[in-house]
Amino acid sequence: MLNEARENLEAIISSVCYEYNILKPRMYKNNARKDYLALAKCKKRSSKKIRKAIKKQLQYIRRDRNYIDWFMSYGYYPDKHQMERIAVIYKVYEQQEYMYKNNVHTVQARL
Repeated sequence: MLNEARENLEAIISSVCYEYNILKPRMYKNNARKDYLALAKCKKRSSKKIRKAIKKQLQYIRRDRNYIDWFMSYGYYPDKHQMERIAVIYKVYEQQEYMYKNNVHTVQARL
């Protein structure tokens, strides 16, 4: 779930940068993908490994969210469809962060 959200944010950032002719920020997408696959390919996933992987993915998404917020503060806006996807990604991020910080596996109205 977090991996898909991160990939969607990267696509939105890339399209905004292309549309407004802005230099694309550093997003560490190769490192994020490698970290995700390291967990996905593990036969035995301990809770410690899972928490560590979730933390890394949350950090990647947080960085990308800051880029989106920075673009919007300077007047570079994604289109309507991308804004809807961003709203969903922000909600997923908040729910995942809540579950990570409180060490729970459920949240109300989970997406």
